[in-house]
Amino acid sequence: MTILARLRQRAASDPQHIVLPEGEDERTVIAAEMIARDAIARVTVLGREERVRAAATAAGASLAAVTVIDHRRAPDFEKTVALYYDCGAPRA
Repeated sequence: MTILARLRQRAASDPQHIVLPEGEDERTVIAAEMIARDAIARVTVLGREERVRAAATAAGASLAAVTVIDHRRAPDFEKTVALYYDCGAPRA
């Protein structure tokens, strides 16, 4: 078994939730579809929904099992920004 196959098997045995930014990029929607299809993780894609779905259509990807959120319009936008900043900001 290849290392990639082992990683997929391990991830599928305990699915986590991942959030993919840049949902308007075709590569992102293709990856989201693959992850959801293979039950590796629950997937949320961030971006303007109409553009995310257009990117999926252009790429031939199905987002039926993927949650799409326009994070800019989310009611908890400020809270999300604060959490994202706290998790990803480099410390001085």
